[in-house]
Amino acid sequence: MFRFEANSVSKALLLPAVLSIEIRFAWASPSANLNARQASLPAGWSSFGCYTDSTSSRTLRTASYTSVNSMTIESCLAFCTPAGYQYAGLEYARECYCDNIIHSPSTPANAADCNMPCTGNTAEFCGAGDRINLYSRGATVTSILSSSSTSTTVVSTPTPTIVRQVGTWDYKGCYVDIGPRVLSHQLNNVAGGVTAETCTAACKSAGYGLAGLEYGQECWCDNYLPYGDPAPDSQCNKPCVADTSELCGTGNRLAVYQDSSATPISPDTCITGRSFFNFHLQAVPVNSAGGALAGGVTRQIYAVTLNFNLENTVQYTILSTCNNCPVSFYNFGMSNAIVTPYGLFGPPEPIAPVVGSTQVFISYSATPITPYAGFCAKPNPISPNGTFIGFPALSVSGHSDKWALCTNTTAAGRVDIVYSPIAGSPDYSLSGCQNVVLQMSQPYAFIQP
Repeated sequence: MFRFEANSVSKALLLPAVLSIEIRFAWASPSANLNARQASLPAGWSSFGCYTDSTSSRTLRTASYTSVNSMTIESCLAFCTPAGYQYAGLEYARECYCDNIIHSPSTPANAADCNMPCTGNTAEFCGAGDRINLYSRGATVTSILSSSSTSTTVVSTPTPTIVRQVGTWDYKGCYVDIGPRVLSHQLNNVAGGVTAETCTAACKSAGYGLAGLEYGQECWCDNYLPYGDPAPDSQCNKPCVADTSELCGTGNRLAVYQDSSATPISPDTCITGRSFFNFHLQAVPVNSAGGALAGGVTRQIYAVTLNFNLENTVQYTILSTCNNCPVSFYNFGMSNAIVTPYGLFGPPEPIAPVVGSTQVFISYSATPITPYAGFCAKPNPISPNGTFIGFPALSVSGHSDKWALCTNTTAAGRVDIVYSPIAGSPDYSLSGCQNVVLQMSQPYAFIQP
């Protein structure tokens, strides 16, 4: 319950109808000493006073960050400004919060209660324990006044927004999540209901570095996001059931967050928790240091059958860029560490890679073969989306960094995938080879265990 200056509502309280009018709060100003210390504010911002706060019900709760060494009023306002927040607040010397409304049950407090110097500038105050220094940017409050009471109730109707930062968690975007899941682990019964704050905290507690909000009330976690088409933020537009001031994805759309303090999966570690991938293969050129090659051209990889026939005799299939060869196809699957091309006949089964040769798949062998089960998907070391998000890299025999595209001098210049090229090969020269990452991309389906 808030109190207003008498002249701020005038005679509106005497009207028999329920009115919706704009009212500006009239709070007591901070002490002169406090104003003197905190007078230099960015354009458009003004001090809104000292307020109560609690960890169980934050006064401002849409976005936040903590800086144990460099928090200042200026840095907090700079953090809240780009997203258009109307309120910014500083607490406990090191914490910054943003929102478009002041959440109950917060109430004005004595200005002297906000007495902790900021960690980044001891000449400024940054709230205190359970006390938050608020700043507003031209904020007003729309209220509904009831003529049946001499008191005024503030009914907040904020526009729900996507929370951009929660502590060490950063918003990474809205992703399409149709059918098989972008993040594979759902957490049920999240304490306090699902919000950006509660879901990220629950995922962190469970040991995950990625969190996702969906359909207003679902919380998903994982340590790597291998697939998922980005969608516009405007499509992650369903308010959270637990806090309607926040947006929690929507149907088939996942709002994804990444913990900047989490340790990413090593590029040398196979991605677990997903036993079957369907994918296309792309060869992405890399430089000598293993990074993406500037100006390099990504090429589609096909499974090419070299001696196709209808006699059901042994047939050999290799990996190549040749899309106009008599029999070539580009869909692949991986199950139980075995990669299989999907062709018209077969299915072709992989044999162990040989250093200096292309990866070979065999169909219709008179002698039964045991498929080579030494493949896996690893985090993509050259993903443009960082170490937690990106199409996986195909690894064989423990390596995703041994693949190369080599011009085959015995096959009219056909460009084939070779495992760990060597000098002296009769089929290619090292000068005609380019190191690549085989990116498991453009999936048409993904099946979870």
